[in-house]
Amino acid sequence: MSTTKIIATLSAAILWGCERHQISPPPPTVTTSPAPKATEAAAKTVTTMVGDWEDNDNMVLMRLSQDEQWKWWDVHGQGERPPEPPMLAGQWFVRRGVLYLRIDDTKEEPERIGPGLAFALEVKSVSPDTIVLHHPRENHDMNFRRVSELDGAANRSQPVSPQTNRPSAPAGSGR
Repeated sequence: MSTTKIIATLSAAILWGCERHQISPPPPTVTTSPAPKATEAAAKTVTTMVGDWEDNDNMVLMRLSQDEQWKWWDVHGQGERPPEPPMLAGQWFVRRGVLYLRIDDTKEEPERIGPGLAFALEVKSVSPDTIVLHHPRENHDMNFRRVSELDGAANRSQPVSPQTNRPSAPAGSGR
């Protein structure tokens, strides 16, 4: 057989073999998204967390705003109002059960707690009246309760009127 016939025969066999075997299309792309109920539950948790919160054990006030901004006051030894500006402030969000508090502004020394750093606190529970956050670095829980007014939360001992001499109502008791 001549070289030309061999090449022509091999070419025909290759082309004929390729025509019979079609390339199968790639498998469909499967996209997974969280179940609707899980997404709705996460959104409800975040909505419930918006507001002013007080942790009496740690003498802390925290405001989580709807616009994803947060403020943090250390009220140990403070008077009637939380000091302005707050000790820490920035942006917040919740992802996979963790509350992230990104610091944008601080009264602390930048070397200690500076802008760009973040706290990551595990969300243990959320209700309309309480939030329990776990601080993994210090290995303790922070128990926050909702307060109706941030000014009233810092003023834990309301002044007694000299005329009535009655004890004041505790902060957040619906005065």
